[in-house]
Amino acid sequence: LTGFFKGALPQLPLTTLNSVVSICALSVDLFRDPQEGGKGVSRVSVASSVGFMNVIGCWFGGMPACHGAGGLAGQYKFGARGGCSILMLGVAKVVLALVLGQSLDVAMDYYPRVVLGVLLLFSGVELAAVGLRALLKSSALEDDMVPALVTTAAYLGVKNMAIGVCAGILVSSLQTAADRWGVGPFARLAQRRGAGCGC
Repeated sequence: LTGFFKGALPQLPLTTLNSVVSICALSVDLFRDPQEGGKGVSRVSVASSVGFMNVIGCWFGGMPACHGAGGLAGQYKFGARGGCSILMLGVAKVVLALVLGQSLDVAMDYYPRVVLGVLLLFSGVELAAVGLRALLKSSALEDDMVPALVTTAAYLGVKNMAIGVCAGILVSSLQTAADRWGVGPFARLAQRRGAGCGC
């Protein structure tokens, strides 16, 4: 139970958002929606993949793992466009592990941190660009920014990602209730928007 409450439960919202929701949204943005003939992935396939690789991997001593939007953004930025690139990456990692073994740990100590910083910078820029494009396409930019800002503020205030996510979801739910049924603390704002646009 300790592992569940201290490991699995706090990680669940982060994994769900970063490893399922955001990576699906990013893949659709980069490769188009699969329902429209694109190569983007569905949430069911990604969630199933994360679940299976953790349930099966733990029996072989594997660490908990997940997909990540940052990894996808970085790989796309550096030219990856299909499954073959990931296959080649996996083969290279397996070969390095089998050939170098424990000495790979020593080699990693001498890996230049500056190069790692540049890779992370490009991943961050790609993710930020995707987010910016999504915001610019939004018809209600101010409304969309409120849950994002609340999530960020809550996380920075308590240093707990789960609380930040819950706060953002709560605000988004209140906004939805205000838009659909005219109830909740955002109802007046929704009415003002409707009056302002002549709805």
